[in-house]
Amino acid sequence: MKKKWLVGLLVGTFLVTGCNDPDTPDVQALNDNHRISPEQVTYGLLGPGPINYGSIRHSAMKSQMAEVNTTGGSYRSANNYHQDLGDDQALMKRIVANESPFNPGSVMIAGHNAWVTVHVPQEFDQTNKKTELDKLKRTFLLEVPRYEIHLKES
Repeated sequence: MKKKWLVGLLVGTFLVTGCNDPDTPDVQALNDNHRISPEQVTYGLLGPGPINYGSIRHSAMKSQMAEVNTTGGSYRSANNYHQDLGDDQALMKRIVANESPFNPGSVMIAGHNAWVTVHVPQEFDQTNKKTELDKLKRTFLLEVPRYEIHLKES
């Protein structure tokens, strides 16, 4: 009985392993650099956790595609120019200096509101000052439409 089991086991092993050449074109693609490393086996068995922390941290299979897909178009590189509130403040001061007879003062931005201080010269009368402030408001509306401008005289 033992002899029959031993012969059956050998024949079964022979049939399972096969007797083909491993370098034939049919099997060649299976043998090219598809060896599983011990790190991949432990990661597959244990998953991410404290045991695999070192091998995950130093893994060579890091993908940078996640960064490309999740960050916005203007912030993909630290070297690119990014417009900020300081640029908007400088633009508003430039508008006051170049488009009106007033001198620019401070600019404060909070949300969609911007408070712009203009220094009015002493020689302006009320009607002339009112028309110039209205022109300046229209200019702000055209140049910086995303802010609601509040002009403050000093």
